[in-house]
Amino acid sequence: MAKSRKKKNPDQVRVRVPGTTANLGPGFDCLGMALDLFNEFHVRLSATGRSSLSGRGTCSELAGTNNDLFKTFRRVCRIAGHKPPAIDVLVDGGVPIARGLGSSATAIVAGALSANALCGSPLKTEDLLAPCVAIEGHPDNVAPALLGALTAAVRTPSGVIVHQYAPYANWRVVLLIPDYELSTAKARAAIPKKIPHGDATFNLARVPFVIDALVDGDAAELAAVLSDRLHEPYRKPLVERYDRISRAALGAGAAAVYLSGAGPSMAAFCLGAKTARAAAEAMAAAVRTCRFDAQSVIARCATEGAKVTL
Repeated sequence: MAKSRKKKNPDQVRVRVPGTTANLGPGFDCLGMALDLFNEFHVRLSATGRSSLSGRGTCSELAGTNNDLFKTFRRVCRIAGHKPPAIDVLVDGGVPIARGLGSSATAIVAGALSANALCGSPLKTEDLLAPCVAIEGHPDNVAPALLGALTAAVRTPSGVIVHQYAPYANWRVVLLIPDYELSTAKARAAIPKKIPHGDATFNLARVPFVIDALVDGDAAELAAVLSDRLHEPYRKPLVERYDRISRAALGAGAAAVYLSGAGPSMAAFCLGAKTARAAAEAMAAAVRTCRFDAQSVIARCATEGAKVTL
């Protein structure tokens, strides 16, 4: 009888990861949604024995080989029972950096998926969520980047719990992306260490209704519940012309406006392409006389998460 030949692990993979919009108003650090903006990572075993990273969409946060992508890669390799090899990573970035659209989460997810694939894919996708969250520190971006769609996720002593939802297909997310950066560290430093009890209950009461409105396509309900008291009041001063841009979007028919992730990008939920185009034009017009430039982008929910091709 002929002996079966052991399948050889690949020496290179490509990983495509969607960007994300997180918090969605009151869902601080737990709600997130994948968007049809993508970063692509070509990861291959290094011929030199030394790791490297290059390409379009890299930044100081990914400089060197001790950034979050490489940390996650090494962590998942060890979980899979393999010694982490040296890798070369080429990035083709379509997700703006340091704009509150989950660019760092795409790198973390790419590190996890490429490690698993290069090790022969011994782990299931859901097994990769915990190491991704451990590196990111919170699940609001990495959960939708990995799994796609709308997610609610939380860390517990027994692991990460995530629920996935399919938003109403007619939603559009209009993004106003400024030309200046806002680091997550600076945005988090703006939030006080203690908050009033009433502000906590204000947010907690609204989270399930935000999910319900997004799934059902209920613009009126979303308008009533998509508001926040935990982070936006403290981060808004870091975002130029926030109120002006918000009023413009709402005046053009947007259901609700919020700060995407840590900012500085702003996001508006709109029902239908026509309303989205009107909101995008209004938001862009609101910054034409400002001292910064910005682009308005109309995005949709990415129903599928990160993908690996060999």
